[in-house]
Amino acid sequence: MALLLDRDMAGYESELAHLHSQILYVEAQKKRLFNYKRKIYSLLSSIRRLPNEILGRVFELACGMNLLQEHPWTNADNPPATKLSSPSLTYLPSLVISSVCALFTCTVIRDSTGNTR
Repeated sequence: MALLLDRDMAGYESELAHLHSQILYVEAQKKRLFNYKRKIYSLLSSIRRLPNEILGRVFELACGMNLLQEHPWTNADNPPATKLSSPSLTYLPSLVISSVCALFTCTVIRDSTGNTR
């Protein structure tokens, strides 16, 4: 009788271990699906419907002034060409735009190298 009880107990332990591994597998699948869904939703963004040429033109208009100068200015005898009155990134719209997402980065880089013309 005790032997049968021990055998049943071992069977239950085995079944619990199997169910636990299935739970871990399903949770991993759920996490992968969630990540995939997040990536898919980013593709549905309305900005992606714009042709790259138009998006590049918008960036070109927005980035008419990109000021690159040493900051802080190290040459005390010769003052900088401009005085920075706002945060530095205000003067670097290309840098700011290109850091938004991969599409924007590719568009800014492509337009800056002249590959679209």
